[in-house]
Amino acid sequence: MPEFIISIVYTSGWTEHRTAADTRHARRIVAGLKGRYPGRTITVHSVNGTTDVTAEVLAKRGK
Repeated sequence: MPEFIISIVYTSGWTEHRTAADTRHARRIVAGLKGRYPGRTITVHSVNGTTDVTAEVLAKRGK
């Protein structure tokens, strides 16, 4: 079962969702999305709660 849901909002307004199994996996997905789509809004939410953990995932990566 996935632990995180990652959302990216494209310039057209369309939102895409991806899932990650753990924190490491979430960081890798976010890194790939940030590299491919710089400047887009990316958020990370925990499945186990309704907490927005975007800052936590991005802080460990070093943005």
